[in-house]
This record gives sequence, structure tokens and C-alpha cells, in this order.
Amino acid sequence: MGPSDVSEKRRHLRGPTKPLVEIRHACARALCAALACAFLMLAPAQLLARQPAAVPVADFFRPPQLARPKLSPDGRYLAGAVATGGSRAQLVVFDVKDLKNAKVVAGFSDADVDDYQWVNDERLVFDVTDRRSGTSRVLAPGLWAVNRDGSDYRQLIDAHWRSGKGSLGWNWRLHSVLSDGSADVMVAGLTINSVGDLVDVQLARLDTTTGRNRNLSLGTPDHVFDWVVDRDGRPAFVTTVHEGRVRSYDRRSPEAPWQKWQDEDLLGGKFALPWSVGYDGNLMVLARGDDGLLALHATDPQTHQPLPESMIHIKGYD
Repeated sequence: MGPSDVSEKRRHLRGPTKPLVEIRHACARALCAALACAFLMLAPAQLLARQPAAVPVADFFRPPQLARPKLSPDGRYLAGAVATGGSRAQLVVFDVKDLKNAKVVAGFSDADVDDYQWVNDERLVFDVTDRRSGTSRVLAPGLWAVNRDGSDYRQLIDAHWRSGKGSLGWNWRLHSVLSDGSADVMVAGLTINSVGDLVDVQLARLDTTTGRNRNLSLGTPDHVFDWVVDRDGRPAFVTTVHEGRVRSYDRRSPEAPWQKWQDEDLLGGKFALPWSVGYDGNLMVLARGDDGLLALHATDPQTHQPLPESMIHIKGYD
């Protein structure tokens, strides 16, 4: 683990602590069926009738007709970013039991729906980008929420520093969604200095139906750049970067003080990056092995040090 890993983590603050989930076989079958049917619905009939001799070069640069489909927690609905005929990507929800029953629930004429997550069985959050600008990113991704039927639409985070339409400013991002059945999500607020460097990251719990948020950053160490929350949405681990040092802290309970368990040199230290909290309540981390590649490790419950045997390790790849 080195400074490049920290930089990469900074660039992915919109969803850096996505917890691992158990994929049930029924959901997997539903997803496969949904993807196949959705493609059949979206693909032109002439493409299904014949196999082209070669793939046109333009196809490699064309936005996908259906991008990153995601099942609702109950497996009943499928959300996807759909762009057809050169149009902007819109958020569409399919009924897995009747894929002809699809509804566009959100979209813009000047931006593309980018990342999106199910908050619960009824509600989704999404942000935007601009694929036509040549930069692949608007000033800020923003954040919106909408029900799967298109109702109760609300902007939560501004996508422009002059907007003022959201409950939170443009420097906030989606951090993670919770699996507690509520309509709340975790959001991260970036503190950026005058030269564009990330100084600190705050954390808040945001109600997607009201726009109200609750600050979770009180009492934390300074210069936090990453948060890991437990299964109940409580801050459990933070990592700071300051003056060439990477330090990690844990908190055993909401009332307990933050305790430092890792303090390594940013350039030469061999540090682990907290990644998520498992169903057993123990921390999982990303750490480099003897081959120099990142792997996912379980940790010792007391010291949080990576266990020798990795959980996920792909030969030749981080």
C-alpha cells in the first residue's frame, strides 16, 4: 500500500466503502434473465437477425444502451442507465416479472445519469456526469433521489457551486447506502484548500425524503480522508493523511473515543487501507502482499492487522 493507493481512494470518495454482499442464487438468476430480456428489448431487430462480420470501431466509443443494471434489494425491480439513439442516459426501472413494464424515473437534457444505488426497495439515489463535454465529469456529480415509480423526486446535493438547489453544497458526495430499510444514505463532505488539495472529509447521514442531515464528524481526528461505517451506519474506522503519515483509528462504540491502531509513513510504510466491516463486525482491509499486489484481507479483531491468508487475491492484478 503506497501513496498511489491513497490518491486512488481520494478519487473514489463517492463510493469507497461499499460493503461486500452475499449474492443469493435466486437474485443471480433473476439478474441474468433481466439483462438478457432488457437487451432484447433495447437492441434493434436487424442486429438480432444477423451477426456482423466485424464490430465497427465507433461501437467501442458509443455509450452502452443499458449500463450497470442493479437489482433492488428484494430482487423485484431492475434499475439501469439507458441511452438510446444518441440520447442522454436516463434512469429507468424495469419490473423483473414484466420487463415490458419499464419506466423512465429521472433524466436531464444537459447531463447523463451516471452512478445510482438502491436505498431500499422503493427508493433510489443517483448522480450525473456529462459525457459530451470531453471531460466525462461536470463540475460536481450532485445527488438526487426518486422513488422507483418516479414520485417524490428531490435534489439532495448541488451539482454546481452556484446552484443552491440541494440540501448540501457541491463539495458533498454519496459515500454509501445502508441496508437497514431506511431512506437514509451516508454522504461525505470534502474540504478543499485554495490550491485544490483535499484537506479533510466529513461524514453525515442524509434522509433522502426530507433532505435533512445529521453530522457524524464530531470528535473525530483532523485530516480524515476516508470513513468506514458498520452495518448499522455508525462510523467505525477513519483514516487520516497528514504530514507524510497515514494513521488509522477505530471506535468500539458510539460513546467511545477514537483509538489509533496504525501509524505508517505514506511513502515507504506498509499500511493497510480499511475497506469495509463484515457481517461478523470485523474489519476487512486492502493490503499489498509479497507480490506487491493489493488483496482483500480479514483482520485480527483486536489489532486490526491483516491476517496472512487473503480473502480475495487475483494473480497479476490489484
